[in-house]
Order: sequence, then C-alpha cells, then structure tokens
Amino acid sequence: MLGQIRADERHGLAARLLKRATDPEKFMAELDRLLSGTWRDNAILGVSAVAGVVAGSLLGRATSGIKSIGPVPPIALLGLLGVGGGLFLKETLTFRNTLNLGGLMFSAGAVLQKLLVS
Repeated sequence: MLGQIRADERHGLAARLLKRATDPEKFMAELDRLLSGTWRDNAILGVSAVAGVVAGSLLGRATSGIKSIGPVPPIALLGLLGVGGGLFLKETLTFRNTLNLGGLMFSAGAVLQKLLVS
C-alpha cells in the first residue's frame, strides 16, 4: 500500500513537471523549488539537529560512568543507527537527511557532553 502511494506521488509529480516543460521558466522554477526544499523540509532538518544534540547529551550524561574510547563515549555509536538508516532506506531525501543529521548530531551531543564535563 505504501509503495503504491509513493508511486502515485511520483507519477503526479512527473505529470506536473511535464506540464510545465512547455514553459521552460516555470519548469526551472519548479525544479529549483524541488532541489532547495520547502520551508517545512528545512524546519524538519533543524528540529532533527536540535533533538539529536539534546538526546545525545542527555544520554551521554546518563551513561557518563561507562568507560570511553578516547573522547568518544560508547553511547555516541548509537548515532550511527540514524546514519545507517539514512543511507540505506528507500525514502524521500528529506526523511533520509533527517535520519542522517539527527544521528550525527546525537553523536556530536554525546561527545560534547563528555568533553565539557570531563
């Protein structure tokens, strides 16, 4: 069912783009909008970054007694789950970027917590 919904969305997008292909300026404007993302896409990425840092630092503080690997606490490796999901899932670019950014910022938050407290 989800696959059919995505296929319908792609066909609808292709139809809209092809209608505008007769007018090159409208076509390029639509293409630029798709490539730069909407304000919603950018807001989601910002929220993902903030949530990742906050979650990483809170879990880093909660697990501060565990031995670290240099400046990297073991909890920071959990951020790789988000990065892996973002790399390998067949989802939209915004969804994959949200996972990637959230995972990286989670790891950064855990490392910053370790560096600032130690």
